[in-house]
Amino acid sequence: EDKESAAGINIGVDATYLITPRIGAGVMLRYAGASVDLPRVESLGVGGFQLGVGVRYRFGPGPAIIK
Repeated sequence: EDKESAAGINIGVDATYLITPRIGAGVMLRYAGASVDLPRVESLGVGGFQLGVGVRYRFGPGPAIIK
């Protein structure tokens, strides 16, 4: 078993669309990647894109309404 550590990059965006003031839908897109040198493999690319979707619920006091 080979084990190594490497510095990499992590960048992402997250968006929420509110259907009501408390309930909504969300999507997340993120890229995390690095390159690591192992004894049996040089410059091995690790990581990749991640996508998530889900239902959102806001807890706490409701949003302020400006009139």
